[in-house]
Amino acid sequence: MYSLDETLCPNCFKHTFNNNQCSSCGYTAKHKNNEELALPIGYILNDNYTVGKILGIGGFGITYLAKNNKTGDIEVIKEYFPTKHAIRDSEYNMVLSSSGDEKILKNGLKAFEKEANTLRFFKQQPNIVHFISAFDENDTMYYVMEYLDGVSLSTFLKSQSGKINLELALDLFYKIAMAVQFIHGMDIIHRDISPENIFITKNGIVKLIDFGAMKFISGDLTKTETLMVRPSFSPIEQYSNVEKFGIQGTWTDVYALASVFYFSVSGEKIPEAKKRAEGEEIKPLNELVSDVSATLAIGINQALNLDYKKRIQNALAFANILKSAKNSFDVKSSNITLGQNATKENKSQSNEHVNFDIKTNNKFDNAGVTSSSQSQAKVKSNDKPFIQINGSMADGKFSVPVDVDIKVGRQRDINQIVINDSSISRQHLVVRYDATKKVFYILNNSSNGVFSTEGVLYQKGRQYLLQPNSIVYLIYGGISLKLGIEK
Repeated sequence: MYSLDETLCPNCFKHTFNNNQCSSCGYTAKHKNNEELALPIGYILNDNYTVGKILGIGGFGITYLAKNNKTGDIEVIKEYFPTKHAIRDSEYNMVLSSSGDEKILKNGLKAFEKEANTLRFFKQQPNIVHFISAFDENDTMYYVMEYLDGVSLSTFLKSQSGKINLELALDLFYKIAMAVQFIHGMDIIHRDISPENIFITKNGIVKLIDFGAMKFISGDLTKTETLMVRPSFSPIEQYSNVEKFGIQGTWTDVYALASVFYFSVSGEKIPEAKKRAEGEEIKPLNELVSDVSATLAIGINQALNLDYKKRIQNALAFANILKSAKNSFDVKSSNITLGQNATKENKSQSNEHVNFDIKTNNKFDNAGVTSSSQSQAKVKSNDKPFIQINGSMADGKFSVPVDVDIKVGRQRDINQIVINDSSISRQHLVVRYDATKKVFYILNNSSNGVFSTEGVLYQKGRQYLLQPNSIVYLIYGGISLKLGIEK
């Protein structure tokens, strides 16, 4: 649905746009989207969203700023529209162009739908852009994401004379590496990690964005992959066929992470992977940045190994390298300046997760849980604690008893996450609700990793105190667990 309203600002959506300028937000532009195939400003999608300015155009999609008229929120809408194969009819529907390929058009739509359905599972990871909804219209598909107010890492680096200090980089990239590990746990690789696809909001939160190149890795990894290359940031296996350069996997994202980190702290890009294969070498990072230790430089070099078999294999291992270096600086949080906005990342929830004990055993002590303490007298309580599990391998809300050990683990054979089941083949967590103190205790037994909403990795064999309504993440399978109490 569309009706022309030249007073509507395509940036702030107030009716204060006159003579190509908004008197409310200062936005200046012609009152139309320049791309002739894009939806016009003011177009109404899904009987709710008002389309604003174009944020980006790619080979297979157009991204718009939009206003949710039901909530008043500014959000982002991505439209499947392969510009080389489609045009619009007079009703703004997508149709095959005279030079277009119908097979590419249909296969691209299936891939777009798969991308949208996958993004649903990323919603609770704090350092990944959040998916909101999806819908079909105009003979194509759209999905809605949160609007991020800030700049890309690429733009931010330019504002900082081309590079950032090591402490800040360690903090930001640890969080991004944990976000990447989260998607790896769901059997997905990003394949397009770059300064353009790392975003920093005005309140200092770093987010991984743009999953258009992502790929599921559970299939045959030996087949030839679609060419997807960013010079200086893509590893050699993304350049050509498998037989010559190797297969893509979690190590592919590790290379990209390391190359963007290298660029962010040194201001210098590493040589393109094909040139490195011809003999061009990388300067050790500690020769370019005095604060970088020899240990960190060796870790970065290992993550940048041309041979994927010799490279650091997963994002968690890379995150741990950054964490070790980060701890030597005692970095608590990062001050990030975006223009005139200099704020610390929001730590309002940091008291949710308190390190209760540093014992490295496999049982809770008397303050929490122990198998030998099951005979202790239980406190009468009307509390109704629950564990809500969300993710690709589990989905459900389970009531749990008070003052009892609850095992969370992977079910044998069918690879589902379950609680207190005799079929558990690998235990990830033990959870207990303390009715006296009205808190949860968790004991981390996971080999892959468990972390908090702030990206803090819980150490294996240690126990932690969590307040009700806390959320923890299992790296394996991309699972989130909410520990709450029914009201």
